[in-house]
Amino acid sequence: MSTSFVQETVDPNSGLSGGTDFSADKQNFDATNAAQVAFINGQLLTAYQSRYKDWAANMTSGGFVPPERRTPPPVPNSWVVVEKEAPLLNERSQTGPPVFVLPNPLPTYNAGIPAFVHDDGSIRIGARNGGPGSLWYDALPGDGFPGGMTTPVQPDGHTYQKFNSVAGWGWYLQLPGTDGAGAPVSAAAALKG
Repeated sequence: MSTSFVQETVDPNSGLSGGTDFSADKQNFDATNAAQVAFINGQLLTAYQSRYKDWAANMTSGGFVPPERRTPPPVPNSWVVVEKEAPLLNERSQTGPPVFVLPNPLPTYNAGIPAFVHDDGSIRIGARNGGPGSLWYDALPGDGFPGGMTTPVQPDGHTYQKFNSVAGWGWYLQLPGTDGAGAPVSAAAALKG
């Protein structure tokens, strides 16, 4: 089986569309540039909206935001097609209008809103958490005992280890020794509860 190749000769002066008229080529080139610019601007807008939403969430969170990050991220300019005199030499340039219009007013910096603060070291042990036989107890609002520490002997005759919580006041684990009725409890039973 033989394959034959046909070699075409192209006149370098003929242009891409055949002849010296570049109008069809220029239309295709301009349409491609416009589509690429629209795509790039869409990506730019999506990325900026994400950065802006993150900034706005930080500003309104009540947490500390360093002074240099209290202004919104700069809005980038959009890309446009810049016409050139020579055919097929148009280029893209980031000199168009901003891709996003900042809302007015901007979100306010809500620093100074007190975070969830535990009190003065007071011990406030609440109800049993987990049903009968559980050695876990809720910490009541206002409990300020540090997490990871063991309480002194409480009025009920028990000691407890405090476990903090990200939200809420935490929990207490009744340590081995005695249960609420004065019966001995092993360490394994305490941790299993």
